[in-house]
Amino acid sequence: MKKAIAFIKRYKTTFIICLIGFIVARCGTTKPTVKADPFVPQSTDVSIAAAHWQGITIQQLQQGYGIYSTKCNDCHDMKNIQDYSLAEWPGLMQKMGRKAKLDSTQYNLVYHYIIARREALATAKK
Repeated sequence: MKKAIAFIKRYKTTFIICLIGFIVARCGTTKPTVKADPFVPQSTDVSIAAAHWQGITIQQLQQGYGIYSTKCNDCHDMKNIQDYSLAEWPGLMQKMGRKAKLDSTQYNLVYHYIIARREALATAKK
C-alpha cells in the first residue's frame, strides 16, 4: 500500500496533465454526423412522381418508402433502388410484391415511390 501511495505522489502531476489533455481532446472532437438515408423521399420527388401519376403527394411517397423499407427487410436487406433499371422494376415488383403479400394499394405506393426516388437520384447525379 505504501508503494502505491508513493507511486501516486511521484506521478501525480503527470497523471493530472494527462487527464486534462484527455478531457481537452475529447471536448475538442466533434460527434460523428449521421449520414442521411439517400432513399428517403424528398419533397422534390413529388414533381417527378406527378409527371407519371396525377395527384400524388409526399405522404404517399413516404408511405411507399415505409412499406419498402419494412416489407423488403423482412426477408432480405433493402435493395438499392438504383441497382435495377426502370424496365426491371415492374417484374421485380410483381414477383416480390406477391412474396411480401402487398395489396394493390401498397403495391402502387411502393412502385410510385421507387420510380420517383430513382429518377430523382439519377437526376441529382448528372
